[in-house]
Amino acid sequence: MSSYKRQMRVSQFKVGILFTLAFSILFLTIIFAGSIGDLLKPKANIYAVFKDVKGLRQGAPVWFSGIEIGSVREMRFLPENRIKVMMSIDRDALKYLKRDSKASILTLGLLGDKYIEISPGSRGAEQLKETDVIEGTTQSGFQEVVGKSQESLIKITEFIGKLEQIIE
Repeated sequence: MSSYKRQMRVSQFKVGILFTLAFSILFLTIIFAGSIGDLLKPKANIYAVFKDVKGLRQGAPVWFSGIEIGSVREMRFLPENRIKVMMSIDRDALKYLKRDSKASILTLGLLGDKYIEISPGSRGAEQLKETDVIEGTTQSGFQEVVGKSQESLIKITEFIGKLEQIIE
């Protein structure tokens, strides 16, 4: 009888391990299903040159017309205080980009996460090819807009003060 109980425990243990393993594989497959599809898509590398990347990080998304088409792979310093950003994008999206397309660093939401939005460029422009370099622009962030607004408000206040002195 003791031998039978031991065999039952070993069998139950094996079934438990097998069930846990199968459940873990199923769970990981469900979680990473979207990511795996992206890994299998053919990619193309393009570059953008910026004066300032405003806190952009490797892995930040790259969007085109509101659709995520890739991510930032690396950033390098260039002479004259410029930064070259390598973006890995879906090869299918490359055919919609033009040589005069521009890459803009924008902020996503209130938390300040940065991403790159690529403009389509003009219709008559030549199609962008892999490893081409496009111009990068940086949009004013929320803090810069507030800072400029404060400067303008100070100038307006000073102007009103001088105007009051003239009127008196």
